[in-house]
Amino acid sequence: MQQKIPITIHLEGEGVKDGSILLEDLVPALQGFSSAYGKLASSYSQNLNHKIRIESFVPGSFLVHLYTTVMEHQDAIQATANLMTVAGGGSAVAYKVIDLIVKTIQAKKHIKNQPYTQQNNYNDSNVVIINADNLELAIPLEVYQIIKEKNIDNDLNKLVSIIDNENIEKLSIGYEKEDEKIVESVDNKEKKFFDIDNETVSETKETWITCKINSLTKTTNRGRAYLPDGSQVGFKLVTETPENLYKHFIHKGWVKMYCKAKLDENLKPLELDVYDMEDLNAELPFGTNNETIK
Repeated sequence: MQQKIPITIHLEGEGVKDGSILLEDLVPALQGFSSAYGKLASSYSQNLNHKIRIESFVPGSFLVHLYTTVMEHQDAIQATANLMTVAGGGSAVAYKVIDLIVKTIQAKKHIKNQPYTQQNNYNDSNVVIINADNLELAIPLEVYQIIKEKNIDNDLNKLVSIIDNENIEKLSIGYEKEDEKIVESVDNKEKKFFDIDNETVSETKETWITCKINSLTKTTNRGRAYLPDGSQVGFKLVTETPENLYKHFIHKGWVKMYCKAKLDENLKPLELDVYDMEDLNAELPFGTNNETIK
């Protein structure tokens, strides 16, 4: 039996007023939400099958299953948890995981990426977070552990990476639980609270990286590229004359990017700061998945 739990991720700003959004901006946000959900769900439901995909859409909404990712684009994302139900009920687990994600967002907004202290409330198993402004927020012990261990910091950073000062000003996550509508948002002033510290992210020296360009937005000089293993990575042109590199985006094959790469704790590239490019005319000397890289 399959159960569906509707979740809405809504976007606001000039960049979505026409009902569309740049795919290279949307992909990291979807990946961030999916990864955060997957990490937490695996802790509570080893016997459940959790996946994510966009099911369909109407103007202004994404309809997404927690199933397999299939991208569309509009100015809101409607997510639906689609779980294989086993003992204990899949919907209960899905709601718990979504609650944890939203409450972690609330807590990080409260902490503001600054030092904080905590007090245990043994009466209700909550932890009281006292931020740098001496304001208190009670959160479940599980959320405190997520904050302390930084389990989904990279994922939440990806989720809010779509927010900027020009196109996307605000991102909101909303869902209904027991007839109560829950909405939590992050705006462009709060985005910095989700920045990743240097302990989590490392940066390479300037080096050449082989990839295949997927897209570029000239207004922001940002885009997406495929790596040889089939995964995607975001990049931005940081040279003083980015227009000199535009010619490489009509190249259908592989290119070399001279760049610095930001890596997560697993040494997987998060983003490339690109200084120069060269076209590669020959195919790569190692195998690639042609069904993944097109």
